[in-house]
This record gives sequence, C-alpha cells and structure tokens, in this order.
Amino acid sequence: VHLANTSCNEALVTLKESLDFLASVDHLYMDFIKAAGGIKPPTAAILLLNAHASWRASIRLALSEQLLPVFMTLRGTIESSLYANAMVVEPQLQKVWLDRNNDQTSKDTCRNAFSINKMFRYLDQAHEREFADGLRDVYGATIDFGAHPNSHSVIGSTQIEELDSGDHAVNFAYIHGPDSFELRQSLVACAEVGVPVFFVALICFEKHPNVSNLNERALELQAQIPSFVNSLGLASSDE
Repeated sequence: VHLANTSCNEALVTLKESLDFLASVDHLYMDFIKAAGGIKPPTAAILLLNAHASWRASIRLALSEQLLPVFMTLRGTIESSLYANAMVVEPQLQKVWLDRNNDQTSKDTCRNAFSINKMFRYLDQAHEREFADGLRDVYGATIDFGAHPNSHSVIGSTQIEELDSGDHAVNFAYIHGPDSFELRQSLVACAEVGVPVFFVALICFEKHPNVSNLNERALELQAQIPSFVNSLGLASSDE
C-alpha cells in the first residue's frame, strides 16, 4: 500500500500536464451530475453516478501502478452506464434489477435481462449503431487487457522460471514503474472509456438543462484524445 501511494504521488507530479486532460473529463461528469436527479427512472441516475465513481477509481489505480485492476474497473464503468441506458429505454428493467436478490429465480431473471449483448442492443436503440459498435470495441479491449484474467493480460506481468527441483519461480508485477509504458497505456484506456461513457450519460438524459454545452465540450475532448496520447509519449492510432 505504501509503495502504491508513493507511486501515485510521483505520477501526479511527472504526468501533471497529461492528467489535466482527465481532469477536464471529470469536470464534465461533475457538471452533468448537478442535474442527475432529473433522470428517469431514478435507478438509472444512481448507476451513472456509479459509472463515474468507477471511472475515477480506475485513474487512481493507474496512478498507483496497479494496472491489471484498472481494466476490471473500466469494464465495470462501461457496464454500469449500459445498465442505466437499458433502464431508460425499458423502465421496467429497474424492478428486475432491484429485485435481483429476492430469490434464485429473480437472480437468474436479472442475469438474463442484463446480459452484455442485450445491453448493447439497448444502446443500439438509443443511439446510432456506429457509436454502440465503438463502445463494444472499447469494452472488448478492457477484457483483453485484464478485465477478465486471460493469458494476454496476466502473462505479460509474469515471469516463470523452472527450477532444478522441478518447481517454478514465479514473479508477478503487482506494481509497474512510474515511467512504464503500461502506466501510460492504462491512462489512455481511462480516457478512451471516460469520454464515450459520458456520451452514454447524455443519451440517458437528453433533457439535461445543459445538454448542448456538455455535448459540445465532450466532442472537443474526444477530438483531443490523440493529443493526450501523444503527451504520454505514445503514438496515437489516428497517426
């Protein structure tokens, strides 16, 4: 814990310019949240607040250099926003979600109703297919990079050496260095999730009193993502 806190403090200093971009995204969320009580049904508003909280946590994990859990948290960020959108499209899903723990039947019903494929279909209904497909790709990337334990993500942080005894020496990177490529990659992922999830929030509350201003600011930040990537010393996919 001490090492993670120390790493976070170092990153806050060395990456300040880049982190200003993520702070701008956070300001968007905070301005949106001021009127979140107008979202119907209200459980959708709670889920969007949870998405924002999860997104903030992913940045904290990235700065502490605990990088595989970053993608677990980002996956939760996306799923929480998708649940909110599904409830806006089909308000009766609020009760299905709230009744989840009543009994095993309710739990099975909820699991079926909120499958990830169905969640993306509800997003297709609420917005253009191109946007939904883009978020699908981002969601898949979180899984590839560690939201699910898989060989691509886990082995990359591991060194395994067979010993003469037949046992293995296993080294696993709990924390990556402050100048590591992995840290910067994780911060890029935070940006690439945070902005589209904010657009999902706007989709959920098209009658937000400041929707036009928020949408314009979000589009500007979306356009700045390649510059953010470059500021971290990484090559943008747009180049």
